[in-house]
Amino acid sequence: MNADPDTRARNRRIFRLAEKAGTPIDAVYISNHEPGDRNFYAVTGTNSHFLYSSAIVRRCGDATLVVSALEKPEAMSEGYTRFKPYASEREKETKISAALMRAKTIGINGKLLPYRDVELLKLSGFTVTDISDVLDDVRVYKTPQEMASLNEACRITSRVAELVPEMAKEGMTEIDLVAEMEYQMRGEGAEGFAFETLVAFGENSAKPHHNSGKRRLREGDLLLVDFGAEVGRMGADITRTYVAGHPKSWQRDLYAAVLDVQTESLDALRAGVNGKDIHDRAKSRLDEIGKKLGSETDGMNHGLGHSLGRFTHDGKRLSNIVYILPSGLVTTVEPGCYLQGKGGVRIEDDVIVTDDGCEILTNAPKESLIEISG
Repeated sequence: MNADPDTRARNRRIFRLAEKAGTPIDAVYISNHEPGDRNFYAVTGTNSHFLYSSAIVRRCGDATLVVSALEKPEAMSEGYTRFKPYASEREKETKISAALMRAKTIGINGKLLPYRDVELLKLSGFTVTDISDVLDDVRVYKTPQEMASLNEACRITSRVAELVPEMAKEGMTEIDLVAEMEYQMRGEGAEGFAFETLVAFGENSAKPHHNSGKRRLREGDLLLVDFGAEVGRMGADITRTYVAGHPKSWQRDLYAAVLDVQTESLDALRAGVNGKDIHDRAKSRLDEIGKKLGSETDGMNHGLGHSLGRFTHDGKRLSNIVYILPSGLVTTVEPGCYLQGKGGVRIEDDVIVTDDGCEILTNAPKESLIEISG
């Protein structure tokens, strides 16, 4: 067994897009050093660990693996015939050079490939060019197997978001709820977590990248969760906001405004539109709403959404630059508004862009601010 036909076809697309971008290449070199380059799994079609392994992709779409002796049994058990085990760093370098034989220009992921690896390729006589933007473009197009994994990750994540009001209890800490949610994700079939689970109570919900801690849930708190299950190395990403007890008027108004902006943004999504235009409209509305509801506000201080897949932030964004959305793009749509010292609301779903609009992949309830009574 080697890379499946869908993966090989997408690998061939890397070479076509690189040539179109003016950077023709003879081979692609991906090194899966810790903490890992998930392009490795994209070009090989494998979900096995293979840390400290490398992949060399040729124009035909086939990938050769250079794997540590430690992971030779995994390569054999998968039936992977194109692999070369190594027992030392020197042997690894020799086998990589052999696998790249007759290639002159090597495409690399300049965002993640260690400097040492780049220098070794150059010392071996290869010309090295960064094709990280091409890799981002190629990952937009998911294989059927990737979409099946992503849909399952979204199902698990949505189910756990639905259970949060039952799990959350007054007096528990943010970390307590993280543990409960991750236990439930595993129970639903998650193979891992797309990123570190975020739970924020009260004033902490106004920090988009809050580090969950020992803050305890109190009556009247907003409760924000941002998390995602991983299946087949494809990760979901959802955010929901709840309230402990009966909501105050400002909490209800803030939630309604964010939900309204998300609905408007989802309605605007379709292939061929400029993602930045949708982001700009959402940000303008929420910045203004934040000013009306709180004297100290950050409004919406982040992007409206980002592409999703092998990486949680998979290379494309609905903000900052002009980006004409392609059909098949999987992206988050996550407007938020934050009142410092009081709390914030973010509502995030995963969608796939189509010619006629978008299909929502996450379905946890969000129609109103859900009250937690425990």
